[in-house]
Amino acid sequence: MAKDRLRISLSANYLSSPGDWRYVIHGSRGSFFKSGIDPQEDQSRAGLKPLDAGFGVEDASLSGKLVIGATGESQVVPTAQGRWLTFYELLKRSIETDTAPPVSVQDARAITEIIEAAQRSSAEGRRIYLS
Repeated sequence: MAKDRLRISLSANYLSSPGDWRYVIHGSRGSFFKSGIDPQEDQSRAGLKPLDAGFGVEDASLSGKLVIGATGESQVVPTAQGRWLTFYELLKRSIETDTAPPVSVQDARAITEIIEAAQRSSAEGRRIYLS
């Protein structure tokens, strides 16, 4: 995908072995690397509730790493606490007050297009370019 002078390449997988970077973002001034996924689903399965202390908190060993390209200097970027509950609170408020929902129709459409392109890319074994 290209936007003006930017070239954007998105990919995702669920086959990365533990310790590998699950997400990698390269920019013109550096790169960001991240392991792990949002812990809330596993925490829910383990019986934690959204209001429990520590819910949505990811283990510090899975923090991101920012590497500055010009110097090679790196720094740890702690993961922000996840809070799915916020989405539902905003959705409830939107319904009750007839205000904008937490995700617009346009954003939902764009996300759906990205997911469908990723599925098509996987099935066809080729890059899919988005407009």
